[in-house]
Amino acid sequence: MDASGDLKQKITHRFATKKTEAEGRKQDAL
Repeated sequence: MDASGDLKQKITHRFATKKTEAEGRKQDAL
């Protein structure tokens, strides 16, 4: 895997993690 692909995956993973955290907070708020 090239460096740019690895970086892209890291960013995607970080975004997915943030999204999951946001969903978790939404559930807590309900």
